[in-house]
Amino acid sequence: MSRRRRKQQSSPKGLIIAGIVAVALIAAFFFLRSFGEETTTGSYSEFPLDTYYANSENLIGNNYSVEGVVNRRDRITTEGQLITLNVESATGPTPIPVLIPSNIGDMNIEPGFRIRLDVRVNADGIPEATAVSDF
Repeated sequence: MSRRRRKQQSSPKGLIIAGIVAVALIAAFFFLRSFGEETTTGSYSEFPLDTYYANSENLIGNNYSVEGVVNRRDRITTEGQLITLNVESATGPTPIPVLIPSNIGDMNIEPGFRIRLDVRVNADGIPEATAVSDF
Protein backbone atom coordinates (compact mmCIF):
# COMPACT_ATOMS: atom_id res chain seq x y z
CA MET A 1 0.00 0.00 0.00
CA SER A 2 1.48 3.24 -1.01
CA ARG A 3 0.81 6.31 0.89
CA ARG A 4 0.47 9.64 -0.67
CA ARG A 5 2.07 12.56 0.93
CA ARG A 6 -0.20 15.36 1.72
CA LYS A 7 0.79 18.61 0.10
CA GLN A 8 1.37 21.32 2.62
CA GLN A 9 -0.85 24.27 1.88
CA SER A 10 0.60 27.75 2.23
CA SER A 11 -0.77 29.76 5.07
CA PRO A 12 -2.72 32.90 4.18
CA LYS A 13 -1.42 34.46 7.42
CA GLY A 14 2.12 34.47 6.07
CA LEU A 15 1.08 36.23 2.88
CA ILE A 16 -0.87 38.84 4.79
CA ILE A 17 2.04 39.55 7.13
CA ALA A 18 4.46 39.80 4.20
CA GLY A 19 2.12 42.25 2.46
CA ILE A 20 1.84 44.43 5.55
CA VAL A 21 5.61 44.50 6.01
CA ALA A 22 6.11 45.43 2.32
CA VAL A 23 3.60 48.30 2.55
CA ALA A 24 5.22 49.56 5.77
CA LEU A 25 8.69 49.54 4.19
CA ILE A 26 7.48 51.42 1.12
CA ALA A 27 5.70 54.02 3.27
CA ALA A 28 8.82 54.47 5.45
CA PHE A 29 10.97 54.92 2.34
CA PHE A 30 8.77 57.70 0.93
CA PHE A 31 8.44 59.40 4.32
CA LEU A 32 12.19 59.45 4.92
CA ARG A 33 12.88 60.51 1.34
CA SER A 34 10.63 63.56 1.63
CA PHE A 35 11.87 64.46 5.13
CA GLY A 36 14.04 67.55 4.97
CA GLU A 37 13.29 68.43 1.36
CA GLU A 38 12.74 72.08 0.61
CA THR A 39 9.16 73.02 0.03
CA THR A 40 8.55 74.23 -3.49
CA THR A 41 6.52 77.33 -4.10
CA GLY A 42 3.92 78.11 -6.70
CA SER A 43 1.51 75.33 -5.87
CA TYR A 44 -1.47 77.62 -5.15
CA SER A 45 -3.50 80.09 -7.21
CA GLU A 46 -2.10 83.57 -7.67
CA PHE A 47 -2.63 86.09 -4.88
CA PRO A 48 -5.72 88.25 -5.68
CA LEU A 49 -4.42 91.81 -5.20
CA ASP A 50 -7.76 93.51 -6.00
CA THR A 51 -9.66 91.42 -3.43
CA TYR A 52 -6.89 91.93 -0.88
CA TYR A 53 -7.09 95.72 -1.14
CA ALA A 54 -10.89 95.74 -1.26
CA ASN A 55 -11.27 93.63 1.91
CA SER A 56 -8.43 91.40 3.12
CA GLU A 57 -10.75 89.69 5.62
CA ASN A 58 -12.37 87.84 2.71
CA LEU A 59 -9.08 85.99 2.19
CA ILE A 60 -8.42 84.87 5.79
CA GLY A 61 -7.34 81.24 5.96
CA ASN A 62 -6.77 80.88 2.21
CA ASN A 63 -3.47 79.85 0.56
CA TYR A 64 -1.97 81.65 -2.43
CA SER A 65 1.27 81.99 -4.38
CA VAL A 66 2.78 85.41 -4.90
CA GLU A 67 5.88 86.60 -6.73
CA GLY A 68 7.56 89.97 -6.50
CA VAL A 69 10.54 92.10 -5.60
CA VAL A 70 11.35 92.89 -1.99
CA ASN A 71 10.91 96.63 -1.54
CA ARG A 72 12.05 96.83 2.08
CA ARG A 73 12.36 94.93 5.32
CA ASP A 74 10.00 96.66 7.69
CA ARG A 75 10.53 94.80 10.96
CA ILE A 76 12.76 91.97 12.13
CA THR A 77 12.00 90.12 15.37
CA THR A 78 12.83 86.72 16.85
CA GLU A 79 9.51 85.44 15.45
CA GLY A 80 10.36 86.49 11.89
CA GLN A 81 10.34 89.51 9.64
CA LEU A 82 7.81 91.73 7.96
CA ILE A 83 8.66 92.76 4.42
CA THR A 84 7.02 94.87 1.75
CA LEU A 85 6.81 93.01 -1.53
CA ASN A 86 6.18 94.79 -4.83
CA VAL A 87 3.90 92.58 -6.94
CA GLU A 88 3.24 93.27 -10.62
CA SER A 89 -0.38 94.08 -11.42
CA ALA A 90 -2.30 95.69 -14.27
CA THR A 91 -1.66 99.12 -12.73
CA GLY A 92 2.06 98.54 -12.12
CA PRO A 93 4.02 97.40 -9.05
CA THR A 94 1.70 97.07 -6.05
CA PRO A 95 3.14 96.80 -2.51
CA ILE A 96 1.81 94.20 -0.08
CA PRO A 97 3.06 93.33 3.41
CA VAL A 98 4.22 89.76 3.97
CA LEU A 99 5.11 88.18 7.30
CA ILE A 100 7.94 85.65 7.04
CA PRO A 101 8.17 83.45 10.15
CA SER A 102 11.64 82.53 11.39
CA ASN A 103 10.88 78.82 11.00
CA ILE A 104 10.71 79.15 7.19
CA GLY A 105 14.47 78.88 6.82
CA ASP A 106 17.75 80.72 6.97
CA MET A 107 17.14 82.75 3.86
CA ASN A 108 18.62 86.25 3.96
CA ILE A 109 15.95 88.43 2.37
CA GLU A 110 17.24 91.80 1.19
CA PRO A 111 15.62 94.68 -0.72
CA GLY A 112 15.84 94.11 -4.47
CA PHE A 113 15.58 90.30 -4.23
CA ARG A 114 13.00 88.65 -6.47
CA ILE A 115 11.21 85.94 -4.53
CA ARG A 116 8.26 83.60 -4.86
CA LEU A 117 6.20 82.79 -1.78
CA ASP A 118 3.37 80.52 -0.81
CA VAL A 119 1.30 82.47 1.71
CA ARG A 120 -1.65 81.88 3.97
CA VAL A 121 -3.67 84.94 4.93
CA ASN A 122 -3.62 85.00 8.75
CA ALA A 123 -6.37 86.07 11.17
CA ASP A 124 -5.20 89.70 10.94
CA GLY A 125 -5.56 89.69 7.14
CA ILE A 126 -1.79 89.72 6.54
CA PRO A 127 -0.22 87.23 4.12
CA GLU A 128 2.12 84.92 6.07
CA ALA A 129 4.71 82.90 4.17
CA THR A 130 4.57 79.12 4.36
CA ALA A 131 7.33 78.58 1.77
CA VAL A 132 9.92 80.90 0.18
CA SER A 133 12.15 80.49 -2.88
CA ASP A 134 14.41 82.95 -4.62
CA PHE A 135 15.21 83.18 -8.32
